[in-house]
Amino acid sequence: MEKGLTNLEYFEKLSFQSLLGAWILFCIVLLGCSQHSNDKIHLVGHRGAAGLMPENTLPAVQKALEYNVTAIEFDVVITGDQKVVVSHEPWFRHDICLTPEGDTLTEKTQMEHSIYTMSYDQIKRYDCGRLQHPDLTIPEDSIVSKPLMSDVIKTVETNANTNHEATIEYFVEVKSRPGWDDTLQPAPEKTARYIYDELKKLGVLNKVYLMAFDERMLKVFHSIDPGVSLVYLTGSSWDESSKEMKKFNFTPEIYAPNHSRVDSVMVRKAHEKGMEVVPWTVNDYAKMVGLLEEGVDGIISDYPNYFEKLKKEM
Repeated sequence: MEKGLTNLEYFEKLSFQSLLGAWILFCIVLLGCSQHSNDKIHLVGHRGAAGLMPENTLPAVQKALEYNVTAIEFDVVITGDQKVVVSHEPWFRHDICLTPEGDTLTEKTQMEHSIYTMSYDQIKRYDCGRLQHPDLTIPEDSIVSKPLMSDVIKTVETNANTNHEATIEYFVEVKSRPGWDDTLQPAPEKTARYIYDELKKLGVLNKVYLMAFDERMLKVFHSIDPGVSLVYLTGSSWDESSKEMKKFNFTPEIYAPNHSRVDSVMVRKAHEKGMEVVPWTVNDYAKMVGLLEEGVDGIISDYPNYFEKLKKEM
C-alpha cells in the first residue's frame, strides 16, 4: 500500500488502474483484429482463375492453385439428376460453350440447353473451353466440360501444396432467382439441401462460405445450419443493402459488394455490423491495393497471379 493513502483510497486507485488496464488491453485486441495480416486477408480466385483459364473448370481451379490464393470461388447449379455442377448459369452460354456435336449456340436458343433438364452424363459432353471468353483474354484454350462440385473440391484437397495457406477455403456461389424456381432450378429449399448435403459428405463445411445474391437462399442455409458461414453478395449501395439485411434474423459473415461501390465509410459500417468486406471482381492491381488501403478484408479476382505481389506488399 502506498504511503499516505487510506485503505479506501488505495482500493479505489487499484480498481481504477485495473479497469484502465483492461480497457487498454481491449483496445489493443480490437485494433489488432481490425488490422490486416497476411493470413487474415481472403485472396480469392474467381471462378477458379477465370482470367487465365476457362471459367469454372478444373483447369481454372488448378491454375489458381499455382498462386497465393487462400480460397477458390465457383458457382453452382443443380442438374436434372440432382447433382451439384459448377456453372455460372443454369444453361450453356452461347459465347463460351459448344454443343456435344461441336456446334455453336445462339443467345436466343442458349436457355433451351438447360442444365436442370439434363443428366450430368449429358452435361459433360458440352465443351466450355475452346471458345474465347468475350470479356477476358485467356492465353490457353482446351476442350473442357463443366465439373461436378465434388470434383472441384477433391482437386483442391489433393493438389493444394505448401505454397498456400494451411487451409484452402471455398467461396461457393449458389445461383438462384425467383423467376427460375422449378423451371431453370429447383426452389431454394431443395437447392440448398442438395448443396449442403454434398458439402457435408465431402467434409468441408468448416472451410466453406456459401454466397448468394438471392436473400432467400441465405435464409434457407441459415435455417438448415445456423453455424454455416454466409456471404451476402450485392451490387447495390450500402444503404440499399443494409435495408435488405434488416430482413435477416442473422448477420452474414461477409458482405461482398461490387468493388466500384466500396469506400471507407462502407467498410467501417460493415465492420460495425460484425461483417468482413470482400469485394468482387477486382482485376486491376492498383485497384486491389487501393481497396486494401480502404480496409477491405479480401479481394475476389479473375487474376490470382496478382496475389503473390499483393501479398508481399500487405
